[in-house]
Amino acid sequence: MLPLGLLNLAQGHPMLVELKDGTTLNGHLVNCDTYMNLTLKEVVQTSAEGDRFFRLSEAYVRGNNIKYLRLEDEIVEAVKEQQQQQQQHNKGGRGGSRIGNPAITQSRGLDGAVAWFTVTRFEAPPLKRNGERRGKLPRSFPAWESKSSPELYDMLRSYAEDGKKAMTVALVDYLVRNRGEKPNSRLYSSLILCNVDIDNGSALTVAQLLAEVEDEGLPMDSGMCHDALKVLSVHVDHILRADILEHMRKSWLTLSTEGQYYVAAGLLREGCLEDALQMLSRFRHGAERLPTWLADLTTYTLLDAGEHGGALDAIIDRNATGETIDSAQLAYEALDSASKVHHYAGTLHAWNTQVKPGHTNPSTGTYLQVLATAAKHGDTDLAVQVFRCLGQQAIVFSEREYSLLCQAYLSSQPPDLFGALSTACIMAENNIVATQVFTRPFLIFLRHEPLHTTEKAFEHIQELHRGDRSVPLALINVILESYALGHHVNHAMAVYQSMHQFERYGPPGQPRTPFADAQTFEILYFLARFAARDAHDMMALLREEQRTLGINTTESMVDKLIVACVKCSDPVILKEVLDEARELNMEPKMGTLKRTVEALASVRDEFCWEVIRRYSKGEDMEKSWTEEVRTVWDIDPSST
Repeated sequence: MLPLGLLNLAQGHPMLVELKDGTTLNGHLVNCDTYMNLTLKEVVQTSAEGDRFFRLSEAYVRGNNIKYLRLEDEIVEAVKEQQQQQQQHNKGGRGGSRIGNPAITQSRGLDGAVAWFTVTRFEAPPLKRNGERRGKLPRSFPAWESKSSPELYDMLRSYAEDGKKAMTVALVDYLVRNRGEKPNSRLYSSLILCNVDIDNGSALTVAQLLAEVEDEGLPMDSGMCHDALKVLSVHVDHILRADILEHMRKSWLTLSTEGQYYVAAGLLREGCLEDALQMLSRFRHGAERLPTWLADLTTYTLLDAGEHGGALDAIIDRNATGETIDSAQLAYEALDSASKVHHYAGTLHAWNTQVKPGHTNPSTGTYLQVLATAAKHGDTDLAVQVFRCLGQQAIVFSEREYSLLCQAYLSSQPPDLFGALSTACIMAENNIVATQVFTRPFLIFLRHEPLHTTEKAFEHIQELHRGDRSVPLALINVILESYALGHHVNHAMAVYQSMHQFERYGPPGQPRTPFADAQTFEILYFLARFAARDAHDMMALLREEQRTLGINTTESMVDKLIVACVKCSDPVILKEVLDEARELNMEPKMGTLKRTVEALASVRDEFCWEVIRRYSKGEDMEKSWTEEVRTVWDIDPSST
């Protein structure tokens, strides 16, 4: 039973549709087109799990999403009776030619659907019944007059294969009108095949032509079927293709290898990747090389679907058979698509086979994608090659490119820490300031490595400095931060005491470049809370150094110093810091201040009342903090 015949008769009747994802729709059929796209009204939608229900006034269902349909039994019986009547009618013969007839005729297609068609509805101007012509296309060309009919049939086939629809229609019209040719399979095959034109062809036209072939009582031979399949490999219609294949099966017509290529191409364009790849795998197992157009289409489709592994396999299979990818656009798409999602194997293969030999010259954006892929997968060789290619294009490098190259060094196996640090020095020598975004990969790397790796990193930095390289201060701060996260006070202070060697002096009269900055002291003040009995001396030394270097106090420094003082019970520096913060109009965090009050109260320091007076927000906070202090001091809350 053919589906479109059922659906045409089922309009207005209830039906159930199950989609491929398990969702079901119950409603009344309003409309159905030749692609089996349905419009339903008064719909009840049920989820695949059967636990949710939705009522819709109307729903549109794409034919390629349908798993199965259920109709009333009366509809099925009615279609059977209709088909039997049509078969009896067909046995009565046909009269008159429709190929040269300009009138629009109603006919039945292979699937039993009603189709409307006129042969001259293409690019060629339509014909009138009386033979008069409209438009600029001449009735014949001088070259046709001198040709024999067999030669004209050869020209007709050539026009059709090239997708020249207007010329194909005009020559068919000439053969029928001027040479007295009767409707035959060769004429219809050419009219079908000319729809291979990607811009002007259509699957609907093929269906309508096949319907006329059936009405004319002409044989639908193997050549016509293959021509139709070729068109359907460009303009997809899975229902029509299935009908043609079923006709070939019932008529004992063999589907050639080329025909199988057309079917596979249609499946690819429909997005039926699994079925298409299954067909293509049979060709590969048979040691058969795919035609270039189909191999390219397969690769493009897989890339577009995000199946980068499958696309890479397809490319490798082609290379294994000795085939080279001549399409520069396909090579570019393979590299761009794989690098965009950091698919390492696909990116590396495209780079080595296309970019490295000079076959493809990617855009700057694609180069950066490849660099990011190399960084993620630790391929320093690839990253360096990309860097060189970008340099040859006179690209002005930014912190981002240097950061990706450093990440490639740090992610390689084994990690190349010296290469990453050296790259950072090159960036500094190009007057690019290293920000926290640049240094984060270094810190993350050191945090996951043993302590001796951080020690080795600082040795590398010293070695680079001795080689007169410009070492970014941000890198030394990363060393300090790595030690701070591990609470390694002595190691951090040893590095700080060695930092004087990195101080640089410019030309006479120019200010010196300090060996430390605000971030350096923020890290060390944070570390002071873990210095125990040495905390006071450490903070005093650092504060004196900070003043000597002329580095301004930041709010972050204030908070870290207060926490260190509270934790190490150092009220002397605590008072100094709070006084300095007041002078600089800085207000520490409320949580820090609360711990300060508690710490001062615990040693019965009268300064806690001053802190309450300065920083409490409103009467309620002041009362709360005061009660806490009185409780610590065992003072009666009711006393004054």
